[in-house]
Amino acid sequence: MNKTYQEFILEMGASERRQIASCLYVLIQHITKMNYVPEPVKSDNQAGWAKTIREQKTGLEKILTRHRSLMVEINRERINEIYAASIGEVRTEYPKVHFPQECPFTLEQILGERLSAMAES
Repeated sequence: MNKTYQEFILEMGASERRQIASCLYVLIQHITKMNYVPEPVKSDNQAGWAKTIREQKTGLEKILTRHRSLMVEINRERINEIYAASIGEVRTEYPKVHFPQECPFTLEQILGERLSAMAES
C-alpha cells in the first residue's frame, strides 16, 4: 500500500511530536530530581541527572531546529500536562520527598536560554 505524500508528512509530524514529548518528559523528571531530591541521594546522582538533562536539551534543539513549526508543542499548558504525567514516576522513585503538585519551573528553567528564546519567538 502506497502512502500519499500528505500521509507521510502527517506521520512524520506525529513522530516528531512524540519525540518532543518524550524529551520533555525525561527533562522535567530530571530537573525535578535535581531541585527536590535531598542530599546525600542528590550528590550520588547529580552527575547522571545533569548529563541526562544536557542530552534531552540537545535532542530537543535538534528536533526544533529542523522543524521550527513544532515549537508550538512547547507551551505552559503542554509543560503542565507533561509534568503531571511524569511526576508520578518520580514520586514512586522517591516516596519520602515532597514534590509540587504543579510544575514549579519556568520554560527557561526547563529549556535553557537558547531553546526558550526559540519557543517565545
